[in-house]
Amino acid sequence: MELVEQLSTSERCQAALALSEAMLEASRHEEWDALTAFEAKRRELMSHIFAVAAEPSEILDRTEFIRRLLDLDQQIISRCESGLRAAAAGLQEFQHSRGAQKAYHDVLTGEVGAS
Repeated sequence: MELVEQLSTSERCQAALALSEAMLEASRHEEWDALTAFEAKRRELMSHIFAVAAEPSEILDRTEFIRRLLDLDQQIISRCESGLRAAAAGLQEFQHSRGAQKAYHDVLTGEVGAS
């Protein structure tokens, strides 16, 4: 994001929230590659946002920004945890299926008890 330096802090915050919304949407659709791409862009923005202390007049806005960001992150984390559980269940099912296939193969080839 070469243009990040040209944005005001307020614009950076808005862009970071928009990327967080995009991350949440990607997590809802289990588009994990898109989510990580959005997160990388957001990380760059965040490094610029927090590189400079907020002016006294910006404290309330910055506090609200952080609250909104944390709320979105909690939703994203929840979606990711659900996706992780689903992936783990799918892997477990796959491993069980592979075991059944091996047992069937062993019966067909007479290798039962050979391993």
